[in-house]
Parts: sequence; structure tokens; C-alpha cells
Amino acid sequence: MNKVVLLTVLFLVSVKFSFAGIDIDTVKYLEEGKSKKYNVEVYYPKIRNASTESTRGFNKLISDFVEEKRIEFMKDVTAADYDDRLPFEFNVGFDVSYANMNFVSVVLYTYYFTGGAHGSTIAYTFNYDLDYNNDLKLSDLFEGNYLNIISDYCIKEIMKDDEYADADWVKEGAGPKAENFEAFNINEQGLMIHFQQYQVLPYAAGMPDVLVPPQLLEGVVRKDSFLMR
Repeated sequence: MNKVVLLTVLFLVSVKFSFAGIDIDTVKYLEEGKSKKYNVEVYYPKIRNASTESTRGFNKLISDFVEEKRIEFMKDVTAADYDDRLPFEFNVGFDVSYANMNFVSVVLYTYYFTGGAHGSTIAYTFNYDLDYNNDLKLSDLFEGNYLNIISDYCIKEIMKDDEYADADWVKEGAGPKAENFEAFNINEQGLMIHFQQYQVLPYAAGMPDVLVPPQLLEGVVRKDSFLMR
């Protein structure tokens, strides 16, 4: 078995995000392989001074997720057929959409390069209810025909891309199915839907985001949801 020699650094970056009643630090993790060439560069959020079960729960959810993805990447690195002409890469970055003492909404972008023409980026979102220590799904926030409302609006917006949009492709990737809208964030402007590479447009078009205005969803908000507190 080949031994993987690496350099690992884990530390808190001084840059932080400050919101109403909550501070979010950036954790930076670096790892570099020597005998097998690869690079890991990870940035992820961590609530500062996490003194409650829910803030610790959020931090654990994020750190466990990042570690799970890193382990998956390392399995490719240590595979017997690994070709090190180009270093494999695993990167994670993030954006905070919204945060206060009750709720945190973040998106993490993972990038993998394990050979081939180009790497792959995936958006993962976390919408954490700090009151109930729970990561929320769309079905925890909305009811009724909310999928149809979100789908109709997203399809209309994506079809404005005259260069890349194909009607059948867009309708499949943004149709009214829960799995099409798993990557979402809540912010002050509304509901942000993140579409993955190839989900609704070709690779060259990138990963479109669609902001669904809150007024479109007023009639389908669950009465017991975070949005009604």
C-alpha cells in the first residue's frame, strides 16, 4: 500500500461574518499530498462561542459534512489507478445567506477534480433552525402547491437565457419535484434556489440561481414554520 505523505493545517481565519446577535467565523483547512499529488483547500462556517446545544449542533453538522466529503475525495486519491499527471483537487467555499440568533442559512460549494476534462462543483445548503436544533427542508417551511409555484417561476426565469436554455431540459430540471429544489437558502429578499451543473443548463452556462419573491409564497407558508415566528 502506498503511503500518502501530507501537510495538514487547520485554523480559524480572522475574517468573520457579523449578524444580529451572532458571529460566524471561517475555518480554513489545508492539506497537500506529496507522494501522491493532491490539494485540499477548505473554508467552512463555524458559529463563534457556540454555547447552546443548537449552535453546537450546527457547527457539528457542517464540520461532519466537510469531513465526510474529504474522506470521499481521499478514496479517489488512494485508488490504485490514480494518475498524478495533474494533482487531484478538493475545495470547499461558502456563503452566508442569512443569520441571526434563531436561524442560519448557508450554502457550501464543493469542487472536485479527479481527472478528466474539468472538475465538478456541487452546491449544498443548510437552513438551520437554532430554536429547535434542526436542519430544515422546503417541506418544513411550505405546504400545498408550493412546488408548482416555485417551479413555474424558476422555469420562466431560466428560459430568459436565450443562448443556452432548452425548454425540455429546463422543464425536467426545474419541474415540480422536491429533489429539484433541495439546494435552497432563505435570505431577506426571498427564497434562493440553487441549480446544479447540468441540472437545467449545459456546463458552459454555469450554475444558475433563481430568487423567488416572498409574495409568491405567502399563501403556502406553513403556519408552524420558522417563517411564521
